[in-house]
Amino acid sequence: MNPPDRSATVRAFYAAHPEHFTADRHDENRRRSLPALIAHLEATHPSDRGKWGVLVKTDRNNKVPCDVIVWKDTDQSIDIMDSQGGLWAPHDGTIHTAGGDAWLWAPASVVDPTGEERALQAPPFDTGGATEVMGEAAGGTAAADLAPLTAKLDALSADVAALRGLVQQLLDRPAPSAVAAPEISFPRYEGSVTLGPLGSQAIVLRPKAD
Repeated sequence: MNPPDRSATVRAFYAAHPEHFTADRHDENRRRSLPALIAHLEATHPSDRGKWGVLVKTDRNNKVPCDVIVWKDTDQSIDIMDSQGGLWAPHDGTIHTAGGDAWLWAPASVVDPTGEERALQAPPFDTGGATEVMGEAAGGTAAADLAPLTAKLDALSADVAALRGLVQQLLDRPAPSAVAAPEISFPRYEGSVTLGPLGSQAIVLRPKAD
């Protein structure tokens, strides 16, 4: 089955998060957005849960490309952004067509939070799945439904990624230039003061020269 078309969701996500597209650390900031994007895809389309991942090139020191996600069921990769925003450009074939056995699907958790290109984990990668509370060997058959908890964690991860992007945007903003204070000029004063029984005395006040 081909990957579902999530072009509208991807474009809307990146339109709402321009902080991922910066001149400084350009690829790193785009790469950091991948876990947040995948969490958003899974929250928006629950049937996608556990399917979207990132590409890891083991022949390139476990490099994670900054602009690609992979659909696990078919190992088909999709370009989901360019230098300025979101897009949707599926690649022909599978990741193995271009990279053989050296290119692998991996969960978004392998992406370095700082955006560095090397995956945090080397293969084999955890493909996910439900966690059994009581296995058959223990005499039980019940399995824990972790979907609600995972959804909350995904939403929190998306919020953290968005906040991190905003902080980086503030850090990348140039420092404000100094504002020159206007020169203050005091006028000359001529007048008189009354000294009570001594009468009035004329005075002249002149600004002190620098």
